[in-house]
Amino acid sequence: MTYKSSITISVVSHNNINEVIEFLSSLKDIDNEFIVLIIITLNTYEDEKKIHLNKYPFKIKLIKNKLRKGFGANHNTAFKYCCSKYFLVINPDIIFPKNFSFYKMLQKIISQKASVIAPLIITNGIKVPPRKFPTIKNLFFYKYFLNDLKNDFWISGCFMLFDADSYKLLNGFDERFFLYMEDVDICKRTINLEKKITIDNGNYIIHKARRMSYQHPVYLSYHILSIIKYYLKHLF
Repeated sequence: MTYKSSITISVVSHNNINEVIEFLSSLKDIDNEFIVLIIITLNTYEDEKKIHLNKYPFKIKLIKNKLRKGFGANHNTAFKYCCSKYFLVINPDIIFPKNFSFYKMLQKIISQKASVIAPLIITNGIKVPPRKFPTIKNLFFYKYFLNDLKNDFWISGCFMLFDADSYKLLNGFDERFFLYMEDVDICKRTINLEKKITIDNGNYIIHKARRMSYQHPVYLSYHILSIIKYYLKHLF
């Protein structure tokens, strides 16, 4: 079975176009024949000429927002242009190692009959495991990593490869979450629909996480507000 031209990628730049360029460059060194389209959303004004669209071996579409949108809204808009079997939501601060294989990941999501899949994530040289869903007890304390993988965990929005039909069934991300917790919410809704989330242990990516909510009060306020929204939606 061939999976060529089976993935549409959505990546959003928040004034970090240099990271987008580095991300695109890392895609050139892996099995990019599986990519049918890359949608780059510029969420703030940036000089798109820096990207040099014609230098890459894949089709790229630019979306330039007049007004800043949230994480979920940007990816939901990009999904309108998805005409492939799979839809990859990914951050620009991701680097693909040269041994990354989309082919193996597609094999895994199909064999597992999963709705969404993620690779292993390496941040600051440390493997970040999947996490349990928040509960009232652990909602504000993120020390709830999983050692034994079961189908009751969420994966990071930095890399979520969806079966496009599942993404459509979920109505995409809940746009009431402007920033943070959208990934937890969509994973929770996936499980509620008795759909499967899985991890591809044979692939890894490098995530250069900036963790802005730990550094800037505005982002911290976004994070706290999103936690409250999640609490009211799923736990109350």
